[in-house]
Amino acid sequence: MDNGYARKPGVPLPPDSWGNEAFEEVVLKDLIPLIDRNYRTITNREYRAIAGLSMGGGQALETGLSNLDKFAWVGGFSSLLKDFDVKKSYSGVFNNPREANRKLRLLWLGCSTEDGLLAANTTAHEELTSFGIKHVWVTGSGAHEWQVWRQYLYNFASLLFK
Repeated sequence: MDNGYARKPGVPLPPDSWGNEAFEEVVLKDLIPLIDRNYRTITNREYRAIAGLSMGGGQALETGLSNLDKFAWVGGFSSLLKDFDVKKSYSGVFNNPREANRKLRLLWLGCSTEDGLLAANTTAHEELTSFGIKHVWVTGSGAHEWQVWRQYLYNFASLLFK
């Protein structure tokens, strides 16, 4: 690996990588088994949720929506969406809207009006709506900040597992 990118040991990723592949692998192969081994959990997808904010929101959406055999509840708060295309993104899960709606108990998206990611999130919301994908869309005042995300987490969490 070019020393211009890595001076210390680490996980080699191309300089333009979003890290989604590594994130997804860690969640699916390490984190979920670790939690299931150490806590009393219900391992059925109906009792597993994933959400995140900003870049983590994009990664949570990618991981959750590409693995609906593992997750039924998916949320993204001010998500960094790279090249969102309702027909191609997330392993093409939305190509069959009826099946996607059947599998998703909740798809929750939120982005505030002064957030630099509002345009991309609004486009995703509009594409999902036009494709008939059921989802919750929340927007309101605020920027790309914790005050907004705390409220989004509260709103998202209050809908889980019902």
